[in-house]
Amino acid sequence: MSTDAPLPTLRTEADVLTWVQAFYHRIRHDPVLQRVFLPTAPARPQWWRSTVAFWHTVLLLPHYEGRAFPRRPPLPQQGELFAHWRQAFLTAMNEHFGGLDTAEIKARVLNLATMLQHQALALQH
Repeated sequence: MSTDAPLPTLRTEADVLTWVQAFYHRIRHDPVLQRVFLPTAPARPQWWRSTVAFWHTVLLLPHYEGRAFPRRPPLPQQGELFAHWRQAFLTAMNEHFGGLDTAEIKARVLNLATMLQHQALALQH
């Protein structure tokens, strides 16, 4: 029997900030992800505010409208990139949050990632 307290459920914008910081920490240490995401992740406070606002909407609100990501040419090794992204996402989320609501959030984001991967692959053909 584990004596560890259960992880909190991701519920607030402050929780989203915690997750975004953990997620980008993982990206900084992943050679596949850092070459894609770090050039677009400046250390400016405005970038962090807009990134947290985007993820707050995606993770906690019913729908998102707008362009989430800047247009860029097709990325090399799409499968490897998305596999690394999924792993960084899940690891950062699992380290900080738990509960049924968090499980639903993870499922929703992984579905979004799958859709984006299929869209990216379709654009290459």
